Amino acid sequence: MIDRDRLAKLLGMCGSHHEGERANAARMASDMVREAGLTWPEVLAGDDNERARLRAENKTLRRDNEHLQRAARDAIERAMTPRPAEHIKATAEGAQRAAEDLLRYQGCLTAWEFDFLQSLFRLRGDPSQRQMRSLREITRKIRAVLHQSRVLRNQDPAA
Repeated sequence: MIDRDRLAKLLGMCGSHHEGERANAARMASDMVREAGLTWPEVLAGDDNERARLRAENKTLRRDNEHLQRAARDAIERAMTPRPAEHIKATAEGAQRAAEDLLRYQGCLTAWEFDFLQSLFRLRGDPSQRQMRSLREITRKIRAVLHQSRVLRNQDPAA
């Protein structure tokens, strides 16, 4: 790596009115290039090559970053999306796990749905068929709302 600031100062001295100063500056600049293991064409083109390399690296990093952000958003959405209604186990534990997932979306629930989901935590045994049917209906509703919000977000050019 060459100290470009120092090299620039030395080359600036090559315009001096004093012959000895010019010769000494040229010799020192030449020594710097040689000690850096470079040639003058490499030194002169190096900055452009480095800028081009950095631009290409930046472009690659931005593309990778966008991909990782998309993957992270997708993973979060998958983790936050309630399991399909058909996968809810007809046990107290299964109903309570589903209720816990659905209560995250309180803003999408009616007062009755919210109270119903809360009541599932007080179950002493397995839920009835009617309770399971209601739980599955709420699950389908929330999944449909989430799906619609993703569709709208994907259509929004600002998203």
